[in-house]
Amino acid sequence: MFGISASVMVICSAFIIEALRSMKVSTAKKVQQRMLFRALLIQTLIPCIFSYFPLCIIWMFPLFTEMLGRAAGRIASSHRRAQILTQLRLLNLQEYQSKGILDRNGCSVQKFVTATSLKEAEEKLKDFSVYEYVVKAQILAGGRGKGRFIGGPKDLGGVHISYKPEEALSAAKEMIGRRLVTKQTPKEGVLVEKVMIAEGVTIKRETYLAVLMCRETNGPVVVASPAGGVDIEHTAEVSPELIFKEPINIREGMTDEQARRIARNLEFKGDLEEKAAVEIRRLYELFLKVDATQVEINPFVETDDGRVFCVDAKMNFDDNAAFRQKEIFEMEDTSDKVGGLMFLLDVLDM
Repeated sequence: MFGISASVMVICSAFIIEALRSMKVSTAKKVQQRMLFRALLIQTLIPCIFSYFPLCIIWMFPLFTEMLGRAAGRIASSHRRAQILTQLRLLNLQEYQSKGILDRNGCSVQKFVTATSLKEAEEKLKDFSVYEYVVKAQILAGGRGKGRFIGGPKDLGGVHISYKPEEALSAAKEMIGRRLVTKQTPKEGVLVEKVMIAEGVTIKRETYLAVLMCRETNGPVVVASPAGGVDIEHTAEVSPELIFKEPINIREGMTDEQARRIARNLEFKGDLEEKAAVEIRRLYELFLKVDATQVEINPFVETDDGRVFCVDAKMNFDDNAAFRQKEIFEMEDTSDKVGGLMFLLDVLDM
């Protein structure tokens, strides 16, 4: 009934308005018609408006309420985002620092030393004899291997592999004190003040492993893929069937069966399945111990001689736990903010 009445009201209104528009020219012949339409306006349209206006308000009230709710939600979300941007501490850890944390917590990493000068590198390599030397510039940016040094040798990137200690020392000398330009740095590059010289391992296979906090499950989840050594985003786009997720009950912890299932998903076989499962459990325990929001190992490798290693690590931490993790937060690197920006984007996207 309300819909029919409203339709009649709209039709009458349109008819009256169109009629009045046609009477813009005031002539003696149309005076009587104008008076008739004015009377019609007063007797029909105006009463309809006053009669149905409250019903229109009631009918539209839920829609207005929903619109106001959505607007309030957007305002609250913007406010929370602003609070995150204001309060979030940007913790920047270099690769050697992340490896040190892994090593101190029982995770398998290559042997390594760090140096801030050629003299220090020479001293440390006296007691560091390995088959293969991997020299890495320590800056807070990705893409170091394909990077180039301003004013340095054209064939030298931020990662150099050598089988002779003399060549490793030469690479360290060229890196320290120069600015390295990568796809994630400004055009002027980032100053390299320290290098890490690590033991090279003969990698047979690379996989991907990460422990992170998930909003969907409101707890930890392990993300694993047998296709490691590349960006996980690329794997998700090209081969999403190769990404496995294992939610962990934070009260019960990771079970042995879960650790072995993750290892099988990473395609570790035979004795390596149990070795990988042990590493996976240790990484989960580390994740909880240091109040991390993300521990990413890429690549998580299998070597030719049957070992499992965490070759490269990236860690993000809960800034609210800084009072419990003073040792870690004191490691913060403030020399540049490339890594800090990446960390912020990871937290906001999580």
